[in-house]
Amino acid sequence: MKIKKLIFLGTMLLMLCALALLSVSAAGLTEAGKELQKYDINEDERITISDVTALLNYLSSSCGHEAFSFPDQPPTCEEPGFTGGKYCKNCNVLLEQFTAVPATGHDEVIDEAVAPTCTQSGLSEGSHCNTCGKVLVAQESVKETGHSFGNWEITKESTITEEGVMERVCNCGEKETQTIEKLSRVLDYTLNTDEQSYSVTGIGTWTDAELIIPTTYNGLPVTSIGYRAFQACTNLTSVTIHTGITSIGKRAFYGCTGLTSITISESVESIGVSAFYGCTGLKSVTIKPGVTSIGMSAFLGCTGITSIVIPDSVESIGHDAFYDCTGLTSMTIPFAGDFGALFGATSNDENNTYVPKSLKNVVITGGTSIGMEEFKKCTGLVSITIPDSVTNIGYGAFSGCTGLISVTLGNGVESIEEYAFKDCWGLKNIVIPDSVISIGGYAFGSCFKLESVTIGKGVTSIENYAFSSCNKLKSIVFNDTTTWYCTSSYSDWVRKSGGTPMTVTSALTNANYFYSTYCEYYWYKK
Repeated sequence: MKIKKLIFLGTMLLMLCALALLSVSAAGLTEAGKELQKYDINEDERITISDVTALLNYLSSSCGHEAFSFPDQPPTCEEPGFTGGKYCKNCNVLLEQFTAVPATGHDEVIDEAVAPTCTQSGLSEGSHCNTCGKVLVAQESVKETGHSFGNWEITKESTITEEGVMERVCNCGEKETQTIEKLSRVLDYTLNTDEQSYSVTGIGTWTDAELIIPTTYNGLPVTSIGYRAFQACTNLTSVTIHTGITSIGKRAFYGCTGLTSITISESVESIGVSAFYGCTGLKSVTIKPGVTSIGMSAFLGCTGITSIVIPDSVESIGHDAFYDCTGLTSMTIPFAGDFGALFGATSNDENNTYVPKSLKNVVITGGTSIGMEEFKKCTGLVSITIPDSVTNIGYGAFSGCTGLISVTLGNGVESIEEYAFKDCWGLKNIVIPDSVISIGGYAFGSCFKLESVTIGKGVTSIENYAFSSCNKLKSIVFNDTTTWYCTSSYSDWVRKSGGTPMTVTSALTNANYFYSTYCEYYWYKK
């Protein structure tokens, strides 16, 4: 009875195993057991795996085998597959083992980001599988940027009878337009000798406080503001000079005491003599790059100006240009020549009288040198910035600037001449850049508050008394401490021979040497 059941069971198991790729497990036997119950096989008759194996061996030995190939199962991106596999369709015995094939993995394709525009949203970068189409990194929506409009530009000037038009354009090409009210008043114009352009020559019937110089008149460009065009127009508070004007004539705004702001466009090349003379209410002056000359007394008596930046394009500034600008606190200039003359001084000894005490900060942006005694006795000056273009600081250039606290030397300075910073009582520290080669005698003499000095690697020569009377000096640091010599002989110093080799590694000792022990000696480095 057991043999019959075993044969029957073996046949059933073979069928089940073929369908499950011959994977025999506890779960598989349980399912087989359930199937066998249909055929009235007792549950207590346990059949072991060894019994099944013996039965399979018996069946396979008595079967001629008629092979049946199981179809290949190709792998997917995420699921493995298999190839091969044959079994006998008579006895169900496995004749050729199946071979597993690993999953192929995804073939990732980048979904490029789509930049948002002013009005349309974009997409972030994502990716998907090129094989199965699955989304690997989802693209996310990027909010539209909105329009970024430029400045308003006048496309049609307003007249007494017609409104004007101005527009601004976004970088996407979208335009916005606005109308400009009809002119309630009209300026006076004169046709220039070329008969191709006009000059503004008078206030005409204009009564508005804000003056806008137009770019055209009668279809021709307006190129200049004429002599005394707006002299004593005290009701004006602001002036805007649009691109196209190339010159501002003499006394153009002389005595416009109500004027508080002026913007000079980049097309203007010259500001005439006394152009803004006596504009006592003027506080804001914007000079755009393009101006090459500022006339004599151009801003004389503009006591309300506190800060002014003169662009690098300016090549000349007339005498008295900023005379009596007593409210000026900071100034940026493209060169240092005739500094005192800008304020009315006829010699550098008069700087203390004419350069306003209110002027604290000066930034120089160009030029190659600062002349002899250029800033002498500018006692109100607190800080000075010298650009890299300057190679020489002349004799006594800042001598007597008793309020000077901060000095920034550019990395192009090669020589600091005698007395350059003598009597700068407020100076506490100085860094001498590596570009400097020589320091003249008394260069920092009587800088009573000077505490620390850093001497750059390029310095090879320090004249006697360079730091005399600097009795608060505590530190002199040499960035190059090798081969320094000290001598009392001028000729030895010039020839760089003789003298006593010195050790300059101690900042405190160096300070004592220079303001006391060897104050009158010459120093050099071979």
